[in-house]
Amino acid sequence: MQKLQKTDKVSIINTEFFVDHSNVDSMLDAVTSEEVNWKLGRLKEGWEWFAFTFRDQPQISLTKSEIENMFQASDKIVHRVVIGEFF
Repeated sequence: MQKLQKTDKVSIINTEFFVDHSNVDSMLDAVTSEEVNWKLGRLKEGWEWFAFTFRDQPQISLTKSEIENMFQASDKIVHRVVIGEFF
């Protein structure tokens, strides 16, 4: 099974991580146009967008507290998804 598709029209990876994509196409349609083009392609079930940079990015320093706050914020988002608040 092909795991990665990368062309000038698409950049997706098959992670076999199945989530509800039912609103993705309409959200993309709402924010794209001929002038504002979406370059990563459409998603199939079990696939995610795959993007990367070719340049090093400056590393930022974070305190232990800042890192813990980021993890807590991520945990809250996951919890909201699990209880169905976003869907």
